[in-house]
Amino acid sequence: MVILVMATRRAESIAARWTWRLLVGAIMLAAPLAAQSAGRDAGEETLWRAVAGLRQHPQPASQPYVERLADLRRCNAEIIDQATAYLALYPGGAHRDEIIRIELAARFELASLSADTLPAFTQRLRDVLKNPPSRESGAEAAFWKIHADRMTPQSATQPVGALRSPSDPSLIAAYRDFVRDYPSARHTPRLAQLVFEDAADRGERETMRAMLNVLEASFPEHPTTQRLAGLLRRVEQAGQGFELSFVAADGRLVNLSALRGGPIAVVVWAASDLSSLRAMEWLHARPASDSALHVIGVNLDDSPARMRASMSEREITWPQLHDGMGWGGEFVRRWAVEKLPTVFVIDARGRLVGVSSKQDEWQGWLMARP
Repeated sequence: MVILVMATRRAESIAARWTWRLLVGAIMLAAPLAAQSAGRDAGEETLWRAVAGLRQHPQPASQPYVERLADLRRCNAEIIDQATAYLALYPGGAHRDEIIRIELAARFELASLSADTLPAFTQRLRDVLKNPPSRESGAEAAFWKIHADRMTPQSATQPVGALRSPSDPSLIAAYRDFVRDYPSARHTPRLAQLVFEDAADRGERETMRAMLNVLEASFPEHPTTQRLAGLLRRVEQAGQGFELSFVAADGRLVNLSALRGGPIAVVVWAASDLSSLRAMEWLHARPASDSALHVIGVNLDDSPARMRASMSEREITWPQLHDGMGWGGEFVRRWAVEKLPTVFVIDARGRLVGVSSKQDEWQGWLMARP
């Protein structure tokens, strides 16, 4: 029995020594790997900061034009070199997609300034699209390819406005395809807006709705989504009943449905805006020739006192919706009001005739006695 206990203790001692040796060995093996990883991370971060810093480096506004262009060329060429080095050393790096985004933007700008770099730019786009390291990078390449395809060695000698409102039907079609293929890409809100606005000009309501559907699914809180929703609401609501009820700044309960029987003008205004004041004065004088006209104000002034002072000066007594939110108010956001004054004209049956910030347009609707 004694012999058995001694043998057991000896075995436990040997096992403990071997366990300790294995643990020390593992630590010794792991230490160089950890140091190597730390060094790799430090090197990657240094290179990333170099690329990002070059992209954010401001150019002196007072610099002579020729020198400024030369500096832009040098800066973009350096960005491309540094980005290429990063992708070669750290192909799966933490900043890979950001590096590719910055690199492609630099290549586009360089191709816009130096025609001889356009072939390298288009080849790089083909390479990324052939084997995109991520969907995000693929979307970046697809975006820049839309514009690279419309650059020639002749047009590439001057900067190109890539995001100006397009008039080329093929460009609109390319934007529409991009939105379809990359609904979550960072460029999608802007391109969807351009397609939407082109469709609005053409009266293509289905395309407007399709662009908004994409944004509502991928960018529900984006300002562009909210803006396009308001603009489409104007179109879809035309000829339909227009409802608005609120407690006015003077305590009156206002409900537009109770005002049916005559035309209604809902004017969005501010005392600080001269065009608004002229519209208010015109509307104030209008009942002399149209006693059936009702006017409702939606005031965007920060101060109710300023609103009241302006109304008192002009002897205006219309009810005013004033929520104190200014441009952030619910009515303004819901109907995508972007300019003052904006006037909503409702006919005698309570149907929305139209929404406009063009004086001759909204005045014409009212003069026609809707």
